[in-house]
Amino acid sequence: MSKKSISPSFFRLPFSLNLKVMALSKEAIEEFKKIYLEEFKEEISDAKAQELGENLISLFKIIYRPIPPKERDNKQEPS
Repeated sequence: MSKKSISPSFFRLPFSLNLKVMALSKEAIEEFKKIYLEEFKEEISDAKAQELGENLISLFKIIYRPIPPKERDNKQEPS
């Protein structure tokens, strides 16, 4: 069975995002590395922890947003 690729247009959002993330503190990097080791049983470098931590924060910036009133009002309640 072959995999189908998903078109990048699938990921277009109806609003713009500012996903710039400030550099993580040394303490945050060490904490991330500790959690990563506990979860995945693999040690990672500071640079990799920085990258993954920034990606995680960016993900939360995308998904953790209030529903705009326009969308909330248009949403139909289940019957």
